[in-house]
Amino acid sequence: MLAGIKVGPQNWKKILNTTKPACVEIWFRLEWYKKYQKIINYLNKNKIPFGLHFWTTIKGKYIPNMLGRNDIAKETYRKIKQTIDLAAEYKATYVNFHPESYKNSLLDLDKKTFKTLNKKRKLTAKDKEKQFKQLIFFLNKIKTYADKKQIIPFIETIPKYLPSDFKDNKTGRLNPQPSQGLETEKFKEINKLNFPICLDLGHTMGQKITEDSKELFNYLYQTAKALKQNIGLIHVTAN
Repeated sequence: MLAGIKVGPQNWKKILNTTKPACVEIWFRLEWYKKYQKIINYLNKNKIPFGLHFWTTIKGKYIPNMLGRNDIAKETYRKIKQTIDLAAEYKATYVNFHPESYKNSLLDLDKKTFKTLNKKRKLTAKDKEKQFKQLIFFLNKIKTYADKKQIIPFIETIPKYLPSDFKDNKTGRLNPQPSQGLETEKFKEINKLNFPICLDLGHTMGQKITEDSKELFNYLYQTAKALKQNIGLIHVTAN
């Protein structure tokens, strides 16, 4: 296992010089792709393996979501493909992305805020299964495309709720958005399809709503154990 660090377009060189990581993940905002060229040149020159963590907005205002409304899912898929193309061009190893939630949310990447839509709408088991089948349809297309480009496509575990913002860990998480993120049980189904998985420890624990630390740790452990066959990337957040 290689220990790495995530960097963005700001202060990346100082962070890399300080931490000297064995590998790197780039917080990759697709529409800013030109801003990352210096980072990519540096990583390739120094032979440091790296991947791209896919971020963008859909139609300029929605969070990428292959579980959501079909037009949003289609554009999400198209933009993930664009990121895979860039990853291949940059000689990256992987592209990491979120499947996202049963409800669509607005996303402002500049203000770093989320707002879930139709909060009171109740989703039936039939609704969720239909949306999950849509996700699987796009995952199969992504896997086929990424394999041709020799890029690993990691789907990342996510929390049950979105924070209201992600610039402030404390206040953002005190006002969660009822987005209904893809459940751990569905990740177990994805695991059976041998799709590469990124286990985000914080996101995974965010599926279990409890203040019992032992129960929370056991939930994380059992999830990791169930998905171990296809976990190739692990995210750990340190605050």
